[in-house]
Amino acid sequence: MRMFSQWVAHRLPTPFSKVASAIVLLYVGLNVWYASMGYLDNIDERVRGMDGVFYYVYLPSIFFDQDLEFSNNLRAIYGEAYVPELSKNGSATNMWAIGSAMMWAPFYLVAHALTVLTNAIFDAGLPANGYGGLYYASVYVANSIFGCLSVLICSKLLLRFFSPMATLFAAVSMLFATQLTYYICAFTATSHCVSLVSTALFFYMWFTRSVHPVTAIAAGLMIAVRWQNALYALPLAIEQLVVGWRLLTTQRMIPWLRKQLGFVAIVVALFLPQMLTWWVIYDSPFVIPQGQSYLDFSNLPIVNVLFHSNHGLFLWHPVLLLGAFGVIFGLRGHRRMAWGLGAVFLLQLVLNAAVSDWNGAWSFGHRRFMATLPVFAIGLAALYDWLKFRARVALIALAFALSIWNQLFIFQFLNDLIPHSSALTFRQFVLDKW
Repeated sequence: MRMFSQWVAHRLPTPFSKVASAIVLLYVGLNVWYASMGYLDNIDERVRGMDGVFYYVYLPSIFFDQDLEFSNNLRAIYGEAYVPELSKNGSATNMWAIGSAMMWAPFYLVAHALTVLTNAIFDAGLPANGYGGLYYASVYVANSIFGCLSVLICSKLLLRFFSPMATLFAAVSMLFATQLTYYICAFTATSHCVSLVSTALFFYMWFTRSVHPVTAIAAGLMIAVRWQNALYALPLAIEQLVVGWRLLTTQRMIPWLRKQLGFVAIVVALFLPQMLTWWVIYDSPFVIPQGQSYLDFSNLPIVNVLFHSNHGLFLWHPVLLLGAFGVIFGLRGHRRMAWGLGAVFLLQLVLNAAVSDWNGAWSFGHRRFMATLPVFAIGLAALYDWLKFRARVALIALAFALSIWNQLFIFQFLNDLIPHSSALTFRQFVLDKW
């Protein structure tokens, strides 16, 4: 009888499988809805603008040209008349990191294989030179999958500390009421979903396994995607230094030191492609490609970053403010987590305020905070479990309203009904939505 009950329990849906199924269904429904609205048209043309192009050109340059000279790749996208900016050694500059291309690479190679196979079987005449067609679509597909996977990883983490209903509430809010929807479904040839999935994995491993090879892999990838993401690893580094200090005169010091050295080795190995790229382009493995004036810590517009109508983080996505309250008030029983989350958010806040274009320029919401969404998801789950029943009902109703608000915002943004990179009027921000 005991064996039978264990067999039945093993086959019953786990809380994660239920939450994950709901998330995937909602993700598919969101894509169907966006497709019906025309937002997913021409997905093979998603490599455009500046950021998307410069993130993308690593792929054809490395796989087809076997070099890091981007001049011909940029002309292939922008046209033969394009004149690239050159570094001091004569190489075409690229301020954008290589990490996104590293994580897109498997999808890109599958696209190339499918292109060659389709041409061979059906004589389809698809471009097989690394540009357009399935190649561009592969980036869209990769980022969309990474966006959904980010929510699933966050849900897996939340279930370790909070109830299934709190987890589902936080995950759905993350999917519908934040800038994530836009970067999954509307404009995806950027690093933001790649950055989010790597940081989500890092948060999961940090709070469940601490120093672990997979934690190091996640850390190395997130830093390779956006070097600013190194700040997410700083609280973990401080934790480990405190542990090392306590073990300094004990026999456990040597195993601890081996573990740390292995962790650092993995991170450095994954960041090595970026250092080599900088070396080829700029003759140095460590640079700020945007220039020394890119960061200015003497004047930090913190309030503007959070509450300005020009992409203020909490003003555009108020559900994140609820998540911040959850971190402050709902994590009293998880001090280590509260300290770590508060530290990484404050570090990112100061850094993003120091950037010359503190509002993120052409952005839906504040794009540079995408990788902090796990912080707010944890806060939302903590807030849900902290509140009483009636307050939870009110919280769900508020999050539902904010999800509708966010979707209306995306409609305005995609249909050019509001400016993309400047302050909004009260009418544009509120009244025009209805």
